[in-house]
Amino acid sequence: MTETCSSRSQAFERRGVNRVGTRSVNTASAVSTEDFRLVRCVMDGEQMPKNINSRVVRLVELGVLERVDRHRFVVAQKYYQAIGQSGRYTRLRGISDKASMELLYQHMRNENNRGLHLLEFAQVLPAYSPRKIQRLLNALAKERKARVVGKTKGAKWYLIESELTVN
Repeated sequence: MTETCSSRSQAFERRGVNRVGTRSVNTASAVSTEDFRLVRCVMDGEQMPKNINSRVVRLVELGVLERVDRHRFVVAQKYYQAIGQSGRYTRLRGISDKASMELLYQHMRNENNRGLHLLEFAQVLPAYSPRKIQRLLNALAKERKARVVGKTKGAKWYLIESELTVN
């Protein structure tokens, strides 16, 4: 692990784990110093070493870490609350795919169904890759809320007509 991770793990242990409650104090006794360093790396957004998969799985099972997606983790919400940074948790966790799809859907409604290119949706969800936005739009199409006309960069997304009459 990097030096940055190890130098900050003690503050997290004091302020986070020991202030959450008896379950977490019991968790603290089951968590090693290396685990605290790993948690600190997650909190700092640093790259985790490749050979620590079993530690990550155990920390998820203990409720110390939460899986956001396949390769991304955040420290559990209760620990951010304990150190007075619950807003940071929400920002790091991000919004759900369902909420993201609702934003895209609402954007299409606001634009009066004029047909939107993928790049325009990137303005709605700037933190998302074009591929992620494409998957969300495809999910809307699967739910029969949107349709695509065209292919490649020239494709435009529209609401399905039945969705326009609702509301």
